[in-house]
Amino acid sequence: MGDFQTCTVNITNQADIESGSLSSCPENAYRYINIRNATSVLNFTNLTETDYIDVAQSPQLEILDFPHLTSLRYLAVNGATALESILMRQLSSLPSDIHEDGSYTLPIPFSAINITECPNLLELNIQNTTGLHVLALQNVSLSSLNPNITSVVILETDSCLGLPDLRSTRDFHLTGTGAQGCFLFSDLSSAHNFTLTSISPSEVVFGQAALTVIDTLTLESSVVTSDYDNTLKLDSVASVGSNAFITSNANAHIEFDSLVSVKGNLSIKNNQNCTFNFDNLGDVGNLLLMDNLNTTLPTFPSLARANSIHLRGYIDKSNIFPALTSVSDSVIIEALNDDFNCSKLVSQYQAGTIPNLSCNGTSNGTGSNSGEPSSSPSPAPNDSLSQGAKAGIGVGVAVGVLGAAVAIIWLVLRFKIQLKKLSQRNPTAPPIGDNGAAQKQEHEVQGAIQEKPDDQIHQIGESTKINQAEGRMIIQENQGNGVHELASMPSELPGNSVQRTPGPV
Repeated sequence: MGDFQTCTVNITNQADIESGSLSSCPENAYRYINIRNATSVLNFTNLTETDYIDVAQSPQLEILDFPHLTSLRYLAVNGATALESILMRQLSSLPSDIHEDGSYTLPIPFSAINITECPNLLELNIQNTTGLHVLALQNVSLSSLNPNITSVVILETDSCLGLPDLRSTRDFHLTGTGAQGCFLFSDLSSAHNFTLTSISPSEVVFGQAALTVIDTLTLESSVVTSDYDNTLKLDSVASVGSNAFITSNANAHIEFDSLVSVKGNLSIKNNQNCTFNFDNLGDVGNLLLMDNLNTTLPTFPSLARANSIHLRGYIDKSNIFPALTSVSDSVIIEALNDDFNCSKLVSQYQAGTIPNLSCNGTSNGTGSNSGEPSSSPSPAPNDSLSQGAKAGIGVGVAVGVLGAAVAIIWLVLRFKIQLKKLSQRNPTAPPIGDNGAAQKQEHEVQGAIQEKPDDQIHQIGESTKINQAEGRMIIQENQGNGVHELASMPSELPGNSVQRTPGPV
C-alpha cells in the first residue's frame, strides 16, 4: 500500500488560479483548495476534479464558478456574506443507498455541501447532481436548487429549500424561518430520523406520498403566533418505527391525520395551549401525555392496542379509547378536571381488556368522585428488603453483638481488679499474735478500720485512734471522746457476715 499524499493549494485571486498551481499536485494526492481573502469573481476554468474546497475569510467574494468540475468530495463555505452564486453545473454526485437499520452505502462519485452564514446566496447550481451525502445550509437565501436530487443522507437546514423529487433521507432536520411554503418536499417517503424545530403553519409542504419514519420523529419548540392559522399539519406521516416526541410547542393545533402506528413511545410533554388530532392512530407502544399546560388531551378514537398508557391533564370527554381491545401492562389516568368519567375504562378493566387500571375521575368503580384510584388495585408493594438493606442490617447486628461482648468483658475485668485492690490494701500492717496476748496498736491516722485481726488498717477520719486488743478493735476518735468497741470485725468481703456496732460503752 502506497503512502498517502496530500497537496494543498492556496487561492486568493484569479491570478493564483491561472498560474497553474492547481496542476502542480501529484496525480494520486488528496487535493485541498483553500480560498482565503478572495474578492469579486473566481472562475476555476480548468479544474475538473478535486477532493476538498474550503472557502473562508472572504466577505467580499461574490461568485464562485466551476464550469468543468465533475468530481468533488466536500465543499465548505463559511462567512462569505457577499456571495450570491455557486455554479457547479457539471458536478456529478449519485444517490446513496440508505438501509432500514440506518446504515448507508455511498456511491462513486459522491459529494457533501456545507454552507453557513452566506445570507445573500441565492443560487446553488448543481443541476447534474442526483444525490448528496450531506446538504447542510445555515443562514442562506436560496431561491432555487436542482430539482432532480432524489436522495440526501444528511439534510439539515434553517433556510428555505425545495427538493420536490427527494424521496429518501437518513437524517432530516428542518428549522423554521416563519415563511409560508418555505420548504417543499412533495415526494418524500422515507426518513430514518425526522425532526422539525420551530415550524410555523403552512411553512412545510409535503405531498400525497405516505411518509415512513423508520426510527425517531421529533416536533419541538414550535410556537405559533398567527391569529388566523395555528395548524401544524403533518398529514403525510403514516408510521414511526421507534419513538415520537412532541415537546415544548405552544398555541398550536397539531394534526397527525394519517399516523396509524408508533412502535415505541409516543411522548407528548411540556406543550402549552395546544390541541391534537390522532384520530387514526391504532397501535402504540407506550402512550405518555403529561405536563401540558392549558392543553386538552385527545381521546384517541381509533387506538386499539398499547403496551401502557399514562395520561395526566385535562381530558375533554368521558369516552376515551373507545376502540381499545388490548393493553399488555397498565392504564393510568390522572384527570385534572373533576367531571372526567372513568366508567368506560372501568368496564374495559372488568372485561379484561385493561389488566391494571388507575383512574381518578368520577364513576371509578365506587360511584364516588373522591379522586382516589379506581377499583382496580395497583400491584401490591414489594415488602421484601433489597440486598443492600439486608447487608446493612447484617453488618449492624454483628457490630452490635461485638460491642456488647466487649462491654461485658470490660465490666468483668474491672470488677475483678476492684475486688483484688480491696483485698490487698496496706499489706505492711503487722498481724495480731497467735498467742492471744493483749497487743496494742495505736495509730494516728485519718480514720481507719480493720476488718479482721490480720487485715489492713483502713483510714476513717482525722486524728482517730484505733486500738486492737485481744482480737477486738477499739476506736477513739479524739481525746476526751467516748470509746466505741466493735463486738466483732465488720466484713466487706463477700462471704463474711456484717454485724452492727453496739452503742457507746
